[in-house]
Amino acid sequence: MSVDYYAVLGLERNASEDDIRRAYKKAAIKDHPDRNPGDKAAEERFKKVNEAYAVLSDQQKRAEYDSPSGRSGFGGFAGFDDMFAEIFGVRQQRQPPRGPQRGNDIRVEVEISLRDSMLGCKQELTLDIPERCQPCGGNGSKNGKSLKKCQICGGSGQIREVMGAMMFQQTCQLCGGQGTQVDIQCDTCRGKGQVNRTRKIVVSFPAGIASGNNLKVAGQGFNSPNGGPNGDLYVLTTVAEHPRFKRIKNNLFTQLDVSIMDAVLGVKKLIKLPDDAEVMINIPPGSQPNHVLQLKGEGVQDVKSENLKGDLHVELKVIVPRYISEKAAELIKLFNEETK
Repeated sequence: MSVDYYAVLGLERNASEDDIRRAYKKAAIKDHPDRNPGDKAAEERFKKVNEAYAVLSDQQKRAEYDSPSGRSGFGGFAGFDDMFAEIFGVRQQRQPPRGPQRGNDIRVEVEISLRDSMLGCKQELTLDIPERCQPCGGNGSKNGKSLKKCQICGGSGQIREVMGAMMFQQTCQLCGGQGTQVDIQCDTCRGKGQVNRTRKIVVSFPAGIASGNNLKVAGQGFNSPNGGPNGDLYVLTTVAEHPRFKRIKNNLFTQLDVSIMDAVLGVKKLIKLPDDAEVMINIPPGSQPNHVLQLKGEGVQDVKSENLKGDLHVELKVIVPRYISEKAAELIKLFNEETK
């Protein structure tokens, strides 16, 4: 039978995050093993309380639990450590990270034109992301100093749990292993330690960048939750399709319409590339339909070396006129006789 985590904490299903936090604090203090030595029922309730809080305090886990099939999917959270404890009766102790932690990275996708990918460009990105609250330094307390020891773990950042004859420790769910709680909330962030800010970041795309390339902008990710370095910003590049040119690796492919006369006699034509450069191509006499001319070094610069460039491939599309005059028809017949 599945456990009703809302009932374990005495909550309604629409409980807010603050409701869940307060209910956990109340229940954990009541059933803590240190307050109920030898009380097996209290031990069991304490384990269920921590299990319930681990799910309901996590937005993703809570959403999965609230789904129609979710209730049966949360049966005990038996990860490797839990399985090890059940089989051997012991649990590995892990100390929570107490020092400054690095902020999370941000990943965004940006589309640029083929022209910009060939020449390189700069774009300004606007990101709405939470940043560390300056008045409290990110700890959520008034002036950054109004902290007190966590009432659950007593400031250690860990709580002890009893399983049979064994005692093991786990990170305190209420303080997240920090050992402290906010006594008086910061007026600016209301205890969250972060405020939403609009950040403008200029990203430089180097010449030759291709779809799928990642750009790293150091230090422009999320702020650290406790004074550590910021995460990084990763920009995934996508090069938009061009109406006349296709890029494959560093090569450019295009088609060129030529008349029958130009294909027969040969001609020189000027082609304008996506980066606005102009290339003269020589169409030799007797060129056949769909013949491909390859121009070395007229493609896209390699993103790692400006001395390496791909090639330009031009496919000739010979255009046959739909309607001709009688005089033109006679000339074509004469031409046909002469070329037999």
